[in-house]
Amino acid sequence: MCTVKNIRFRMISSVFFVAAFNAHADSVTYTLENVILDDSTQMTGTFLWTYDTGNFENGAGQFTSLDIPHTSHDHTDLDANIDVTQSIEITLPTNNHDDGLDITLDLVQALTPTTSALINLVTSKYSIGGNGFHDGLFISGRISPVVNGTGMVFRNGFEQE
Repeated sequence: MCTVKNIRFRMISSVFFVAAFNAHADSVTYTLENVILDDSTQMTGTFLWTYDTGNFENGAGQFTSLDIPHTSHDHTDLDANIDVTQSIEITLPTNNHDDGLDITLDLVQALTPTTSALINLVTSKYSIGGNGFHDGLFISGRISPVVNGTGMVFRNGFEQE
């Protein structure tokens, strides 16, 4: 009887080990590339997208740096909603007198772990300052995976094709 319990315990343990081994997370760093507002200022930043292997679209993103013209707010106090299939929305969680931020970067096509996406210049827009001090559209920009000098995408600390 003790042997049967021991075998059963080992079988159950091995199932959990295999499941844990296969639930591997990947991550890709993306950069805001040549994102220019219609007043000729540039918005820069990077974000990390982390996802379960084979489930890229359902991952989660977080900005690691963000520099937006006309505001002192950055990735530390702004909310970002990143959907790699359609858009990036950045907002200031509180709207104070003469201080607000609302940015929408709609993507022309979905991001992948190895390819970039242009921002939609017709529907992407910004409002910075709370009372419309700086409102407008973007005149250029793309979201791109970070690559090293050899052109290889850098994922999980390793070069990937």
